[in-house]
Amino acid sequence: MSEEEREEGRSRKVNRKIKCVLCGAEAEYIKDGMSLCEKHFKAQQIGDKEIDLVKIQIYADKCHTFLTAFLSLGFVVLGLWAVFATLYYQGLFAFNFPFINAGYLGMGVISILAFIVFWISFTTYNRDSRKISKMIEAVKKGEQLPALDKLGKWDC
Repeated sequence: MSEEEREEGRSRKVNRKIKCVLCGAEAEYIKDGMSLCEKHFKAQQIGDKEIDLVKIQIYADKCHTFLTAFLSLGFVVLGLWAVFATLYYQGLFAFNFPFINAGYLGMGVISILAFIVFWISFTTYNRDSRKISKMIEAVKKGEQLPALDKLGKWDC
């Protein structure tokens, strides 16, 4: 093969249009072995999506841990309800009115406390799950998330 033929082969390769691996448009950049159009190249320059997705995963794990801890607390509080139920029934069978009143009042207070704990845990988890969804949408758009310690206070 002569030098002219090699040069002609190189020029043919240069004249071919390289397409973006993500959308199929004409690629202008090559990053990490991928040909990218200007839109996708800039989106990758704004923030590393993998790091942001790991941040979201860590935040989601934190929210799940909060939910399970609060639900455990709620079930412990409900366990105390059995103590007051026992006191109530003991007073009921022995006709001991202070035990009946203490058991009845204790069951009521414990039921209210358990309801409050469960309500706080579920509303907090629902709020956080909506926030996680907004974080994922922000990463899809190419926005960069703040540092992990400021992620809980970030308004999407």
